[in-house]
Amino acid sequence: MEEYDDLVPTPGVDGILELTYRGWNLVDDVVWTMGRELLVLNISFNSITEFPPELGDLMLLKELNCACNKVTGFPKQIGKLKHLKIIKANGNKITRIPDEIGMCKELVTINIGENLLQTVPATLCQCAKLEELAVCNNRLSFFPPAISQSPKLKKVDLTNNPYLQHMIPVKLQGNSDFILWMCAKWWSHDEESALVRACNKDYEAMIDRARRGGKGIIEECEKVHGDRRLLPTSFQGA
Repeated sequence: MEEYDDLVPTPGVDGILELTYRGWNLVDDVVWTMGRELLVLNISFNSITEFPPELGDLMLLKELNCACNKVTGFPKQIGKLKHLKIIKANGNKITRIPDEIGMCKELVTINIGENLLQTVPATLCQCAKLEELAVCNNRLSFFPPAISQSPKLKKVDLTNNPYLQHMIPVKLQGNSDFILWMCAKWWSHDEESALVRACNKDYEAMIDRARRGGKGIIEECEKVHGDRRLLPTSFQGA
């Protein structure tokens, strides 16, 4: 999109760049060269379908607003945005969020409602400053219980995710307190199950060693018995 470079303004003194309602399918390449001055990027209400790896070059970015586009996902380089606090990506066609988003340690608010997500990364639990997570109106069939362990998370909106009702009842998918409580229960159950599986594995290993040891003893006994049969009759009674 180099032909549009002369139409792209530079960020203001506050680091904000507004690029809404431009009809773009892709973000102009010149934007990715603004890593040392861009703090807030608003490209909402376009027709953008994807982000290139260069998204990770916006090293000072604090807020990304790409709402109401046609974005299908983010590159793994989003994990390089160490100062990112706010993501507004509602109203897109996102099918997957990369695990690397857990590397964005400053994230406070994520709005990824009205997309096509079936799940979100469990690595979000690594975002220790995360307070609000909106994943309403998606296609969630699984919500990672580990996310409930994010220490500051207090608002979770999973409204209108009917395929998630086996974990969170539809009527309670907008109740943050219930969601966090239920996920904490799921997480605790998963941890206990993992511990039981680990113990079972250890017990199975012990049983296997005992069986192999027992087999060895039996083989030794059979060998001794065989050796005795080879002795002269006068020695077998000794």
